Amino acid sequence: MGTKGLTETGIDYNNPLQVGTHILVNGLRALNEVTRARHNAYYERKELLTPLVIMGTWYSDTCGNAMKVRWEGKEPKVKGGFPLAVTMDGWKKFLKDHNLTNRYHSFVLEYSIPPDGMVCDVCGKKWTLETATKAVTSHRMELIPLDDFVGKTLREVEDLIEVRLKGSVLLQPELMIKNKAYEGLKDHPVYPDVQMRDNNEDGWIYKADKDTYRVQNGDQGYFNVWAFRHEACQRSHLEKEERKYFEEVFREAGFKEFTLYTAPNEYCSCLHCAPWFRVRTELGLFKIGWRKRVINLQWGPESELQNNPRLFGNMQYMFKDEDVTLWNNGIHCWGKEKAIEYLKRIREAINTHYTP
Repeated sequence: MGTKGLTETGIDYNNPLQVGTHILVNGLRALNEVTRARHNAYYERKELLTPLVIMGTWYSDTCGNAMKVRWEGKEPKVKGGFPLAVTMDGWKKFLKDHNLTNRYHSFVLEYSIPPDGMVCDVCGKKWTLETATKAVTSHRMELIPLDDFVGKTLREVEDLIEVRLKGSVLLQPELMIKNKAYEGLKDHPVYPDVQMRDNNEDGWIYKADKDTYRVQNGDQGYFNVWAFRHEACQRSHLEKEERKYFEEVFREAGFKEFTLYTAPNEYCSCLHCAPWFRVRTELGLFKIGWRKRVINLQWGPESELQNNPRLFGNMQYMFKDEDVTLWNNGIHCWGKEKAIEYLKRIREAINTHYTP
């Protein structure tokens, strides 16, 4: 893109009428083109932009960051739909005209626009302009071996990894590449201009040029990965992954017979938080799930822990040195290993004190 104020196809990305028409005619491809052009305008040329609200779903600020519109409760249904693109003055007028001023909450920074041609990484359905407004974004950091891409540029690798992972990827600028062969080196063996990290005890390099650096044997790339899912697919994915996680917890804690039943998350019900589980075991019923940074572990009414006061007193004693929240039928666990440790203690206590 060489012309200031214009996208690659000649659309003025500060003009809401042109932006809206372009999106209406060309769909998701146009939306991506506009948001990319606005982002590059500021971050490559420091060009301040006219803020726009697009389709009542995204807000592109003066720096071209695409944020998600957040509502109080569910997104309102508007007769005739939201305007394709408006300035902030136009957005405020629209809210007032449709009695939505009190329903509108804020804008939240979220990488939430699926790239044109991208599919949901759960069901495989291709994103369209209409479905993209409901896309749920999931972000993770992943260290990926690049043995299959030796000789290719990092720019090429990003494109190929996107196809493989069905998501958007970006090499982390501060820590891009790790390679055991670089450990202890002050300079890269092939690219002397590439910066090595500190004394490089761990083999990290950063700020490599994506267009000139070619992958070497043993390189691993440290990627930001954004996946895009339908709401139902997101819930299904979270439930599947969390079930596998807690099955490992109970298995490693030594339980022989257990079944997990999905239960509502009693801390947060958003689309980024997994459900909790009721777990029926040979020693009674438990409830487990993440509560912010801790795992909430409870023993239920069918557990011997709940019904045997003498045994419960022993449980209180057993956990007295733990610097965690403990109540009459539960405890908070700081991570997976602590959850396994506490369940082991509980299982051993029940087996020691319980007489059928």
